[in-house]
Amino acid sequence: RLIETFGLELQDFCFDSVELAREAIVCYTHWLLNDGKLTSAIGLILHFDLSEFCTIETLIILARSNEYALAQEFAQILDADGRRSWIEFCIVEGENEHSALRYAHRAVVAFNLETEFPDVRTKYFQSTIRRMIFKGQYEAALKHAGSEVDLQTTVIELLAEIGQLDFAHEFAVRCGLEFCCDPEALANLVAERRATYFQLPEHLQNAVAFADDESTLVSAVEQFILNQDVVGLDTEWGASVGEDSDKADTGDVATLQLASLAGVVIIDIPKIQATCPHILERTLAPVFKSHSVLKLGFAVQEDLRRLAKGHSAFAEVNAVCDMQSLWKVGVSKAKASRLILDTPWGSKEESMRYQPIGLSTLTAVVLGKPLDKAMRMSDWSRRPLLPTQINYAALDAWTLVEAHRVI
Repeated sequence: RLIETFGLELQDFCFDSVELAREAIVCYTHWLLNDGKLTSAIGLILHFDLSEFCTIETLIILARSNEYALAQEFAQILDADGRRSWIEFCIVEGENEHSALRYAHRAVVAFNLETEFPDVRTKYFQSTIRRMIFKGQYEAALKHAGSEVDLQTTVIELLAEIGQLDFAHEFAVRCGLEFCCDPEALANLVAERRATYFQLPEHLQNAVAFADDESTLVSAVEQFILNQDVVGLDTEWGASVGEDSDKADTGDVATLQLASLAGVVIIDIPKIQATCPHILERTLAPVFKSHSVLKLGFAVQEDLRRLAKGHSAFAEVNAVCDMQSLWKVGVSKAKASRLILDTPWGSKEESMRYQPIGLSTLTAVVLGKPLDKAMRMSDWSRRPLLPTQINYAALDAWTLVEAHRVI
């Protein structure tokens, strides 16, 4: 730290010669590497230009300690052969370690070695897609594949591999690819999924409106939202998946869902803002400002922040109840009473929960079945939305109202 802070050089040390000072620094650096103090070791190597450490062996030490980012930075000072060796090492490690493939891909791009390592990008993308599929992020995986047929095929094959034939079939149709499966088995899977997860009741199947123009928005709000005492609120955000990320980067609000026991309106916020932004102030601002209309959300602060950022109609919001926070209060009161209360949040299972409850779990506890969250990571900026997206968005908002009623 002293060396870095004051920019000390070898001649600043109390040794008989610069050579002895350098020898001492080299010995100390060896000790740091062996003791696992890798950041400090790399700092000394770079500061004093200790060329004897500028080898693939040093990078392997870093990688074995899962310091891939530090190794990637260090690789920049290696010669061309050292950089190639680093990429080759990452490719081999990538058979079992996804991070290694990520840094192999980054190194190939950073060092302009695409022609020498043409398959690294595909291997990295396939590995990322595999991780997404096994996390249940099917839509995000398909978006990550983009328009590349080989990657789209990877998504479909992996879905079939884990038994998600309905998603595999749907994705194949959307991508214009062939996918053969037993129609009866596919129908059974679809029926099983519907039986497993909570669904909109039959009388609401035709009470879901998608509003992307002024007249539709006015009509849907008048029909389903005005004169209601309780309104469920949820948003979906436009997401993009970057080449160097396993996660979907959240963006601006893509849809706003408002629900009552009477029905749901799904609002295309970007389209409305582009064509008739004034209508938001006239139709939705009074609902958001009202003290007599209870707005229900789930971890709702981020939804409200993004809405307010996008339009002044959402700048003032009153009478908001966060169902996740409400549930937490109920659990705390049940714990404080030291009794297992006859309420959903008073169960022994809830008293032992360490993580905040999710909406799907809350729905299962209160309404009997969980929500199907497979569409959570889908591309909400695409138009038209898929029927499965419409159903997912409607359920997320309407479930809040129904769960609140039951509670």
